[in-house]
Amino acid sequence: MKNLTANDVRMWAQILEEEEENAKEQTPASPEEKAWREAEGRTQGRKGCEMPRVNLALRTPIYIYVRTMSKVTGRSMLAFVNDVLQERMDGDELYKKIQDVLKADEE
Repeated sequence: MKNLTANDVRMWAQILEEEEENAKEQTPASPEEKAWREAEGRTQGRKGCEMPRVNLALRTPIYIYVRTMSKVTGRSMLAFVNDVLQERMDGDELYKKIQDVLKADEE
């Protein structure tokens, strides 16, 4: 894995910021509605509530694992994948370092 420099992080932060600025304008939902929709994972089709989306192609064993574990735990496949990624993100030291660099730049 490439060692990221502070300049690399700043460059990617700038690119992401520009992409957000170029996104289409949307009529925002109320803060209460937005919070409810995000918590429930029901953001599709409501302007101002859309969450970023990604289309994934999973290898068959991973797909079977996600499908099985989501059913066993009583969650949707999306909720299961989000929870797994959140746990990974919370324990990722590289990601924490990147966040520290970005916070330092804001100050």
